[in-house]
Amino acid sequence: PTAKSWREIARPAAPVTPAPVDQAAADATTLREIEQLADAGQLREARRRAEAQVEARGASAPLLFLLGVVADASGDQARAEEMFRKVIYLDPRHTEALGHLATRAELNGDLRAARSFRERAQRALEREAQ
Repeated sequence: PTAKSWREIARPAAPVTPAPVDQAAADATTLREIEQLADAGQLREARRRAEAQVEARGASAPLLFLLGVVADASGDQARAEEMFRKVIYLDPRHTEALGHLATRAELNGDLRAARSFRERAQRALEREAQ
């Protein structure tokens, strides 16, 4: 056998390419995990994980909606309303966020806003059905 030169021995290895990650599937899995924490009553941990996800991946309507639900369940109505408003900014036809905002407006005595949110939710549902 022939001896290898130091150049052949010292040659760097080919870079390892990581396997492609299906980011949508990873995000959906993370969202389900956060939902399970919230469903189990672990609201602080659900909020912590959701906020970390927003920080790492950016805001999305489903993630902000979940943060709104967690805030509402934690008794932080102002934060819940803020999150639901952000959801409809990102997704104006998000019927669940519109429904929550309608309920919040009604509880605050703003019947005009409540009716407006309900009408928007109804129009969104009608568009989905088409």
